[in-house]
Amino acid sequence: MTKRILSVVSAAVFISLCGSAAATDWKDIHEKADKTSLPEAVAYQQKNPQSQEALYLLGIVLLNEYKVDEAESVFKRMLQADPQSIEARWGQAEVLRRRHEVDKAEKILEEIIQKDPEFSPAYITLAYMIFDKREYGRSISLASKVIRQGRQKVDLTNYARAYLTIGGAKAMLADEGGIFSKLFQGTQILGYLKKAQELTPHSAGVLFGLGSFYALAPGIAGGDAEKGLALLKETIEVDPRFADAYARLAQIYFRRNEEDLAKKYLADAQRLDPLNPLTQRVAREHK
Repeated sequence: MTKRILSVVSAAVFISLCGSAAATDWKDIHEKADKTSLPEAVAYQQKNPQSQEALYLLGIVLLNEYKVDEAESVFKRMLQADPQSIEARWGQAEVLRRRHEVDKAEKILEEIIQKDPEFSPAYITLAYMIFDKREYGRSISLASKVIRQGRQKVDLTNYARAYLTIGGAKAMLADEGGIFSKLFQGTQILGYLKKAQELTPHSAGVLFGLGSFYALAPGIAGGDAEKGLALLKETIEVDPRFADAYARLAQIYFRRNEEDLAKKYLADAQRLDPLNPLTQRVAREHK
């Protein structure tokens, strides 16, 4: 009887420890994915065909490579093995976000956050979508929760994205608001962007954020149009599939009345992601 009790207790402890490990593994996998090539991720998964970790790594790397359909297949395989997998559900939502099926994605993300309030990728994906819906205050709130979680609990890329999201949202509040909003929000923007730069200095997201700030901000607020253009062009050198950067370049060149360059960059943005909100906004403004 004693042996049976000990066996049950040991099993319970083992399950508890495994559950705890699974709850934190996502952070390490996200960070590993940023350093893993697609061939490496494929090879790792083939060597570990039953591993959810290997599948999740492959799914994130596929997203990083803009292979959305293939990533979706990977996340479906994860859900077949474990229908309750938060990581796979997030992957499913991120695929929907990239396809601009925001209502479906938002529902999944809200469920994830309710189930696991510490799963920061869900906050960032949701903050991105809310930003595109121009709900900037809510976007700031979501990203701020990730920052409050602390770097030790959040993978590097998503932690940097939290600062970028807040900086971008504050820039939009300043741009669309009155004089008080411009003064209050405008003085904070660069600080958030610089913090993201400290974390991931060469990422396309950081280059885009800083480039957009310098290109669009007035000189009195630290704007520098030529510096901004240089950073935006560096963005597409680092990530040639970053549709927002092409759309931003088109927007800037339209404002400078350089129509040929503007139309070229807009066409590139439309080719990469015709449903991209910034691309559509620029296209509407310059029909």
